[in-house]
Amino acid sequence: MLKRLIISLFFFLAFSTSIAYSQGLASKKVLILNSYSQDYIWTIEEQEGILSQLNSIFPSPEIFIENMDSKRFNSKRYLDDFSNFLMKKYSGFKFDAIVTTDDPAFVYALERRNQFGNPPIFFCGVNTYSDDIKNFIPYKVYGVKEEENLESTLSLMLKLFPNAKKILGVADESVASYFKKQFDDFFASHNDISNEYFVSNNLEKIINKINSEPKDILVLDLIAHTVDKYGDDLIGSAPTHELYKRVNVPIFGTFDYQLGNGIVGGMITSGLEQGKIVGKLAYDYLFDNGAGWENSKIINSSESNYYAFDENLLKKFNIKKELLPPNSKIINHQETFFERYSKAILYSSIVSLMLLLIIALLVIILIQKRREYKKLSESEKYFRLLLDNSSDMILVVDIDGEILFENDSLSMLFSDVNDIEAKNFLNFLENEEREKFKLLFEKILTTEQDSIFPFKFYLNTKNGAKVAFEGKAKKISGRVEDFILLTISEVTERERVHNSLREREQEYETLFNNIKDVVLVLDSDFRIIKSNEELYRTFGYKPEDVISKDVINFVYPEDRDYAKSLIEKVLKENIKGMSFEIRAIDVNNHIKVIDVKTNTVYKNDKRIYFLVCRDITEKKRSEEALLQKQRELNILLDSLPGYIYYKNKDGIYIFVNNNFAKLLGKDRKEIIGHTDYEIFDKEQAEKNLELDRSAVKLGMVHFQEEMLRKPNKESISVLTQKVPIFDENRNLQGLISLSYDVTELKSAYNLAKNIEEKYFEIIRLISDVVFELDYSGRFSFISEKIYDYTKLQPRDFLNKFFVDFSSPAEKEKLTLLFMSILKGDKKDAVFEVGIKNDKEEYINFEMRIVAKYEGRVFRGALGSLRKL
Repeated sequence: MLKRLIISLFFFLAFSTSIAYSQGLASKKVLILNSYSQDYIWTIEEQEGILSQLNSIFPSPEIFIENMDSKRFNSKRYLDDFSNFLMKKYSGFKFDAIVTTDDPAFVYALERRNQFGNPPIFFCGVNTYSDDIKNFIPYKVYGVKEEENLESTLSLMLKLFPNAKKILGVADESVASYFKKQFDDFFASHNDISNEYFVSNNLEKIINKINSEPKDILVLDLIAHTVDKYGDDLIGSAPTHELYKRVNVPIFGTFDYQLGNGIVGGMITSGLEQGKIVGKLAYDYLFDNGAGWENSKIINSSESNYYAFDENLLKKFNIKKELLPPNSKIINHQETFFERYSKAILYSSIVSLMLLLIIALLVIILIQKRREYKKLSESEKYFRLLLDNSSDMILVVDIDGEILFENDSLSMLFSDVNDIEAKNFLNFLENEEREKFKLLFEKILTTEQDSIFPFKFYLNTKNGAKVAFEGKAKKISGRVEDFILLTISEVTERERVHNSLREREQEYETLFNNIKDVVLVLDSDFRIIKSNEELYRTFGYKPEDVISKDVINFVYPEDRDYAKSLIEKVLKENIKGMSFEIRAIDVNNHIKVIDVKTNTVYKNDKRIYFLVCRDITEKKRSEEALLQKQRELNILLDSLPGYIYYKNKDGIYIFVNNNFAKLLGKDRKEIIGHTDYEIFDKEQAEKNLELDRSAVKLGMVHFQEEMLRKPNKESISVLTQKVPIFDENRNLQGLISLSYDVTELKSAYNLAKNIEEKYFEIIRLISDVVFELDYSGRFSFISEKIYDYTKLQPRDFLNKFFVDFSSPAEKEKLTLLFMSILKGDKKDAVFEVGIKNDKEEYINFEMRIVAKYEGRVFRGALGSLRKL
């Protein structure tokens, strides 16, 4: 009676609790927020799945449904008006949960859940979950990520139509970017068939595109929202149904609402199943009153995806059901006689089979008993043969190590074959190994029978070699006592190979970490999985800052688009290696220019990328400085008044300045890269080359006068400085030429020379001595007439002070006189002076001096001596 009372009380409490929870659910308020309108079949299916779970138990929570209709309206103003509408409609409400369908409603709920009392959010049909929550803290977020499996559908299309020439994926702009990566990723490894991804919101354009393609084409329909030729919206199954009516090629799809509306089939994503999953999550949360639901819970919709096909279209395109994946769902199926009465046929067959099996079993038992006796005797023979031919050593020992059984491999290993059974296994071991095995044997016999114990030991041979052994030990239960089974293998060679590999790996790691370039290893998603020490020395990062991070994060922001384009090129064109320069940032956000060389290898069917990066920041700076110097040099050379060019050792013009180009009346492009024979006539070209050869033969800076002819046939005289350029081995590298137009200068020089000759003739005719003093009072010139009076040559006076030739009494007076002229106090002077001759006698002269100035600067004086 007491037991019955306790059990009754337990059930009463449990039932009361269940009723209390159920009655609590009736007070809960749930808002179902749909991204799209109710005429979108995907939304209807998701909502149906949600309601099937929330209304599964009575009483159910109070449910409110709102539709955003974001396929048609998605402007910011519309969203603000929609939000204000909900605030007014549900003013004073506090929802216990918000259930959203598809991305727009999910993002809207994340942004504005506070206006509904910050309830938990349950979602389904969300394609871009990670992107949607990147600006939000995922607090109390539960739901199903929608993941269409394009790879399975595309693989199936190729399997069913192996002779197809092309696969055309068609999508509208709302889903194009979402599906494109999966589409491109698939054909990156299936480049043996043509493919194209066509995007348009206009269904007419899509239909025209399909009908313009060859007949051997397959279509993957990814359209969610298009417009027809009248501008009317087509959503859900409508675009697929219109395609089916107007094109005559196999169409495959990914959504359940497409099935039965024109697609052959595919790996189907079900809105109904997703709705059921998220509805069950929301119901369990409300039932538990949120207890134990502190952490967000996200489920992949791939659990609810399934293969499904339309039998009418399978027949139309002659597709055999045997080629379909197992457990595929078939719609529009027409049952055959055997399918209709399959259960009756199956039950009859099972009964008949069971009767036959019983009869056969009885016969087999009689035959088997006879054979068992024969096999039993033979099995021992085969077992012994197997043991003796095993390359492993097999033996049985007791707890003290005494050998009770062994195979031939053990006998061949140890020398005394005849007395081996009387020996102890421990005697074969080195002293340090024996105690270890004694403890091992005790442990084996005290543990469960199925436990296996690995071990390892070494033996020294007579010739000094060390042999390694590995084995396993296991307890064998006997009637009286337990024994130990040992299986032993020699692993000396394997250990040697392993040690060698380990040494090679250590050498590789040493080399890897001592390379002066930065070496990175990236996985197929371009995340860094390994780097050498040079990365941390060069960029200052720590390993935790780098490993598992996207390599794009370390690229200078302005170069990231360029880096992404390189990644897209590698993936699209399947490029194995490339070289490029790019800017990176170190731990202090300093910019470094790096030269990158890449190589791609495959490991377990996945791409691994190796990047060798060399810091060329200083090199780039040097190159930039060199280019700047080159630009400055070019400006300088163009600014010089002369004609400048540089030829290489083959006589090809490498550089010319503007003056030289203008002199020839040509553009620089017509000169640079050409020879004299291509620029001048043959006579002038050979003359130029002869002058060049003269300068090269001389082997040093060489001045020479040349005649150049202008485009107007006018010839000019130029003074040319030619400089041959040699390397360290005196091999000619080129020739620099700098020329100045001396036509007018030459004419002026000839005129000055004639005047000078006449000037000197006049000086020789007059009886006075003419002289010139520099700014310090030294003779810079004196006429030959001085010899007639002093018997001293003019050279005896040059570069000597004029006062040194006067008498001692006159030196001070003459010095003061010259100083007054030097200061500018006097412009000229006439005085008497004594000039000594070759006999140290003084001859009296009248000296006249006139000062010379350039501007206000004293440059010397002119004068004459007249004998008194």
